[in-house]
Amino acid sequence: MPFVALAQDNKIDNGTDPTKLSSSFTLSYENLRLVDGGDLQTLTLKYGTTIGTDGRTGLNLKLPFVSTSFGETGFGVGDFSVKISRVLTITPSYGIIVGAEAVFDTADAPNRGAGVDVLELSGAYAFFFKSGTILAPALLHSMSIGNPDPGRQDVSQTTFDLYYVPKLRNPKAYMTVDPAIIYDWETDKFSGALAVTYGQAVDLGLAGNESFFIKPSIGIGRNRGADFGIEVGFKVVGF
Repeated sequence: MPFVALAQDNKIDNGTDPTKLSSSFTLSYENLRLVDGGDLQTLTLKYGTTIGTDGRTGLNLKLPFVSTSFGETGFGVGDFSVKISRVLTITPSYGIIVGAEAVFDTADAPNRGAGVDVLELSGAYAFFFKSGTILAPALLHSMSIGNPDPGRQDVSQTTFDLYYVPKLRNPKAYMTVDPAIIYDWETDKFSGALAVTYGQAVDLGLAGNESFFIKPSIGIGRNRGADFGIEVGFKVVGF
């Protein structure tokens, strides 16, 4: 792809560089422990690809299957989403990326979705350092489209995300550190979160770069939605 970040050319494409829009498939399972003592389990399928001729536009599809300790029991369909990403600028030292994601109210039970269609707009500025590390602060805003289901609230949240990818000695391993600050305009409250991902490349004979990953996370602040969580998954990039 002609736009590829020159500073990252010699690295394995493991999906951690936000300016590299590659074909990808991810299967993951997450268990979140909620503040009220309940739990939220999500099995997620993700598919990504590039569209257009210049390789700067990406399309991502996400389908979650959700189970909670409240409401309808067992796993069911959650809110399906479609995201379009565009790399506006790419140089050896920085890149600018914008995105728009539509999250549709497709959940088959109230406890498995937001109860309203949501539009998420985002922008990120990625710094590429000579050491091989990446720092990509991002701003994201989520807002309701249309009227929520009875008993559900409108969505209006702004998130500042400080995405960091350190350079590891092992070229087959990768890590991301992802702290975030969230402001909920509906409740006028701040909260925070921190997630750390560690992945390890494997060779299963499939096309592309394969890896398994683990992603622990914690909620921060008295207004947090979850206390802690753990996600495990498998992904293939660049097939």
